[in-house]
Amino acid sequence: MSRSPAFSIITPTYNRAASLERAIRSVQRQALTDYEHIIVDDASVDGTQQLVESMADPRIRYLRFDRWQGANPARNAGVNVARAAWIALLDSDDELLPHCLSAAQRRIRLHPDVDLFISSFQMWKHDRYGNATNPDAYLNPEQLEQALMSYALAIAGTSITVRRSQLLRAGGFTPSLLRQQDRDVLLKLSRLCGARLSSQIDWIKHCSPDSISENPNGFVKSLEAMFAQHPQLAARYRELLGYQVSRYMLRAALNGDVKEAWASWRICRRSPQMGFGLLEMARDYVIGKRFRRQFARELGECFIGADDEPNWPATLPMRAIAVGAAQHATALQRRAA
Repeated sequence: MSRSPAFSIITPTYNRAASLERAIRSVQRQALTDYEHIIVDDASVDGTQQLVESMADPRIRYLRFDRWQGANPARNAGVNVARAAWIALLDSDDELLPHCLSAAQRRIRLHPDVDLFISSFQMWKHDRYGNATNPDAYLNPEQLEQALMSYALAIAGTSITVRRSQLLRAGGFTPSLLRQQDRDVLLKLSRLCGARLSSQIDWIKHCSPDSISENPNGFVKSLEAMFAQHPQLAARYRELLGYQVSRYMLRAALNGDVKEAWASWRICRRSPQMGFGLLEMARDYVIGKRFRRQFARELGECFIGADDEPNWPATLPMRAIAVGAAQHATALQRRAA
């Protein structure tokens, strides 16, 4: 394996031997075989090492931590030793469809100037599935930032294929984050490059019950942790952040989880990036909801074929949309008064 492979697939894992085997097998079934699969074991004690060694696959590179450090340090360790120019991410409870790498290679060859690709996926949860699909579109850096801040894209770690050099320039994954890691690293990358989205479904997300992201509680706390890394974005998109907080707290209260709603409120009030009052949250809920709908319409109008040029304006009119939404919210408040 002296020649660099086309892709380095990075899989962090911790005590997931059963689902890890499925992930590894999905890589081994790829139509494109020019890859290395870097598995970073975060000090598992469930026989993960024995499983990987039993595969006896020379394309697998196994790294093991002596103590638990978390998924993001594991991802960074994999990126640091990767030999390919392109990084493909694969969580240990997900699986790639057989065409995943070959489709990624085709996109890279069609668009050699693009550094970041975000694909679509199928989600399995409680024996049911649904498709999380993005449009075929190109987002410039500002548009990518706006899409991420408005939660307008279908994203998860395995959706990301990125040029290794850009990921390193961005600083990799934030070691301290336990949730929102994918959005955080994409926000970092949006300072350096845009992204090409693909509507093609090329992997399956399995929602594991032991996944941190599956815990319905703690969303506002995870926002606080992520935006501590991006205070300038918290200020620039304050209305959208307020919308996310108010939407989550409202949902918790309507579901009868008053304790979580109250805990989220306390986090919000003490956070330097948030500190929303109730009236501001009510106003931001209207602003954010209207903004997201209009942004989604803008996104939907910008579908492009894989071989076409992007049909986006230079930037989406984010501030104009937000101002219009704010005026709408003010009118509603006056009417209510």
